[in-house]
Amino acid sequence: MTSALVVHDLHLAVRNGQVLLPILRGINLNLPQGEIHGLVGESGAGKTMLGRVILDILPPSAVITSGNVDYPAHRSSPSLNRKSAHRRRPHISLIPQDPLTSLNPVKRIGKQMGEILRLAHKDSSQQIHERAKQHLREVKIRNPGQVLQQYPHQLSGGMRQRVLIAMAFSTEPSIIIADEPTTALDVSVQQRVLRLIRDLQKERGTTILFVTHDLGVVAKLCDRVSLMHSGMILEQGKVSDVFQSPSHPYTRSLLEAIPRYDKPREKLSPVANDLQTQLIREADEYDRQRRV
Repeated sequence: MTSALVVHDLHLAVRNGQVLLPILRGINLNLPQGEIHGLVGESGAGKTMLGRVILDILPPSAVITSGNVDYPAHRSSPSLNRKSAHRRRPHISLIPQDPLTSLNPVKRIGKQMGEILRLAHKDSSQQIHERAKQHLREVKIRNPGQVLQQYPHQLSGGMRQRVLIAMAFSTEPSIIIADEPTTALDVSVQQRVLRLIRDLQKERGTTILFVTHDLGVVAKLCDRVSLMHSGMILEQGKVSDVFQSPSHPYTRSLLEAIPRYDKPREKLSPVANDLQTQLIREADEYDRQRRV
C-alpha cells in the first residue's frame, strides 16, 4: 500500500537564546493511505509539535535539525526545509482542539466556510454558499442555511466541532491532522463526533493522524497507534496488537491506569514516577550520544 506520509528520523529543537532544546528525537512514522493513525502521549510528549511539522506551521524558534517529511503518493521533495516542498506536498487540513477559540467570533459561519472553500473552488458566491450547506449536511447539521447565518457563540460545542470537521473535509484533503478534536466535548457528543469522523474518512479514503491522550478513543477509532514520551516514539503497531500485547513498560503502565467497566473493583495503577524518570534519562542520554 502506498504511503501518504513518511516521517524519517526527524529531530526538532526550539531555540532558547544560544541553546537548542530538543523537542522531537528521531521520529519515524509511516502512514499508509486511508489509515487513521493514533498518536498518543502525555502533555509535553511532542504530539502537537509533530503535527505542526507536518502542517508546516512551526514557530520561528523551532528548528528541524535533521530528518525529513515525505509524501510518497504526491512526489514531494525530501525535506520541508526546501521551498519547493510547499508546492509539491498534498493538501493537508487540521481539525483543531477547541472549536470556540478556533472559529472567528466576529464572523458568521458562512463567511468562514466560504473563505476556505474559495481556496479550493473558483465558484460564484451562490455556488460557494450551496457547497457550504452541503458540507454541513454531511456532518449531520440540521437547517444548514440557518447555521451559516449564525456566529460561533450561537452554536453548541458539538455543532461548532461539526463545523470544523466540515471545513477540514470540505477541500478534499489527502491528510488531516486531528489535534484532540473531542477534548472539549462531553462523552455523549464525543461518541457522535468520533463516529462522524470515521464515516467521512471511510467514505473519502482520507489519511488521518489523530492526536490524543485518550487510549479509549484510539481503541474505538484508529487502525494503528504510536505512543510518545519525551519527544520519542516508544512503541507503535496495530491497535489490537499494542493493546493486547504491549511491549514497552510505558505502554503497559498507561493501559493499567485506565478504568475498566468489566473490572469495576480493580485497583488502578498510576504510571510510576521512577518509570517517568527513567524515560527522561534515556531521552537525555540519546541527546548526549548524538552530540558526541
